[in-house]
Amino acid sequence: MKPSTSSAPPSEPLRITSIRERTGKRISHDQRIQEDAPTGRRRLQHQVPNRVTTTDINTTFKNMEEAISKSENFVLTQEQFIREVLALNMDNVVKGFRNTANKFDLDYRDEKGNSLLHLVVAKTCTPAHATDDLIRVLADNGANLLSKNNRGFTPLQLAVKLNKVCNVRRLIGAGSPINVMDQMHRNALDIAIEHKVELEIVQELLYAGANVSQRCLAKLNSPEVEKEVKRSVIAEIKGHLAMLKKLSEKRQDVIRFVLF
Repeated sequence: MKPSTSSAPPSEPLRITSIRERTGKRISHDQRIQEDAPTGRRRLQHQVPNRVTTTDINTTFKNMEEAISKSENFVLTQEQFIREVLALNMDNVVKGFRNTANKFDLDYRDEKGNSLLHLVVAKTCTPAHATDDLIRVLADNGANLLSKNNRGFTPLQLAVKLNKVCNVRRLIGAGSPINVMDQMHRNALDIAIEHKVELEIVQELLYAGANVSQRCLAKLNSPEVEKEVKRSVIAEIKGHLAMLKKLSEKRQDVIRFVLF
């Protein structure tokens, strides 16, 4: 049987209509012709509340240059600088450091041997954590994190004693030594336990490498331990010691495997 020679006429290809045909409007680069078919940007342009102009940008840069110039010429005497630090006036302290002509004595001590870091730590912390910021700025500019007051406390030990978690974190982050002893031969962890501070402080000290001293172990093993130390702190320290013991055993296993 012969194949049928009749075939359906080919369908016409789809015709893509132009925007002009679909909208019935002529699209042109001529603004006057294009006004009757505005784009979304032009439709909403009149709704922008404050349009930025070149003049506004130039004014902004000028104001920034003036502010930088003023901060670079911000002069403070040593006495004024100390007052600004004690007032927790972060802006003026930063401006004072920015002016290299200012020469501040960061080894200043008051009559009790407190350095500027001690004095900042002793301040009441604000919701804005102004003391944290000042600790960072002072430490970054060379304040001595090892300085001790007349009672032998470093700034970190004082922050631990005062139960100031945020200051402890900031001082540890700045590089404060953890295992320095005070006049009573206590390190920061010993002070934390004796003053019943928050668990977070104990955790921060342990994570930073605080030694669990014999003094601390004796207190943890005493019959009256739960009357003197928080249960959460006891559990944290014992858990930390157990983890260290396990890691030490694993290390010994690896050494024996490698050597023998």
